[in-house]
Amino acid sequence: MGDNNNNNYEGVCCNESQYAFIFLYLGYFLLVILTQGSIIVKPLRLLATFIHEMSHAIVCWLTCGSVTGIEVYNNAGGVTKYR
Repeated sequence: MGDNNNNNYEGVCCNESQYAFIFLYLGYFLLVILTQGSIIVKPLRLLATFIHEMSHAIVCWLTCGSVTGIEVYNNAGGVTKYR
């Protein structure tokens, strides 16, 4: 038995960087919940949708396709049209 004590749970859960990740993730989650309907978030969501649709267009061009249009809708949806 001696010094090897299996009942010592100190440091079992998380190290310092894991605690930081957990608290930052919870802070991010609360920030998203609190700002969900705000006027600041809407343009950011539309920008993220445009970047997403542009990635589809880039892959289309890289595979020798032809992009005919990119549409981003007010509900943060979008579509990339190609041939």
